Amino acid sequence: MFQPYFTLLQIEQIRKPNTQSYLIGCSNFVFRQNLNIKVEIFVDVKDSLIDLLDENISEEPFRLTQADKQFAEYVVNTVNTNWTEEGFFFFFFFFFFFFFFFFFFFFFFFFF
Repeated sequence: MFQPYFTLLQIEQIRKPNTQSYLIGCSNFVFRQNLNIKVEIFVDVKDSLIDLLDENISEEPFRLTQADKQFAEYVVNTVNTNWTEEGFFFFFFFFFFFFFFFFFFFFFFFFF
């Protein structure tokens, strides 16, 4: 199951025996508490934490390599040196119109 935004009202979907795996996103701190659901990895974006709640999961895949760190530094430096408000607004409007036209054509071609 994949739910980009998951609410407490949907918790029974996870508790069903036929749910083998799930990836959900939520902003409710109640999910952090024990809700009688199996959680292996908990990612807290607000506090920048990754909690491995299953002791069988290794931390190794979550460690950044030197190449990862260099790439992140390159991206940050590029954005910091080339940032302009005009570029941001151009990107925002381009993304908005692209999304709007994509949605319009998808709706038009598949439903009419």
